[in-house]
Amino acid sequence: MNTLSPNRFAILCITALVSLGCTQENPPTRGGPLKGPITVKLENVGSFAEGESWSLELDADRIVHLNIGGYPSDNSRVFQITRGQVEELRDLLIEQDFFALDDEYGELVSSGSEQTMTVTCGEQSHTVKLHFLMNWARFEPDRLRDPARAVRVWRLIRDWFDDEEAADLRRYDDMVLNAAPAW
Repeated sequence: MNTLSPNRFAILCITALVSLGCTQENPPTRGGPLKGPITVKLENVGSFAEGESWSLELDADRIVHLNIGGYPSDNSRVFQITRGQVEELRDLLIEQDFFALDDEYGELVSSGSEQTMTVTCGEQSHTVKLHFLMNWARFEPDRLRDPARAVRVWRLIRDWFDDEEAADLRRYDDMVLNAAPAW
């Protein structure tokens, strides 16, 4: 009968515990690691009942430039986000496999808005345009699986600021996310 020496048994136990610990602390991700600085550009353009069109740019130094369309001139805001917010965005980009999304989702409607989001991380860059999604939310929720991934990323970034002059479509984002099947 083969028996393990105490040293071999200890090595096997330690190896098993380390492997188990690594698995629990580092769960597999969908999109793989994203290395390098993150920059973002968002544009929310349309005719809104409340608020104006706006654009947002995040640079590699975590400085956000928010430009809100207005009459007679635009209004600009500048603020900085934390490293934690950047890492939260990086994690969400991986979780939602952002760089694998299609370039465009939704329906073009005459009174609809257009949300354009470009994210660059290291050497990867991807742009996603979101058009009117409410018909899908109401009548074809299965079509929302992929666009909802983009909406989750958009929503995280949109939550970085609260400005009554900027059009706020988060309630519609919530409707899309609530209607979308699980990712």
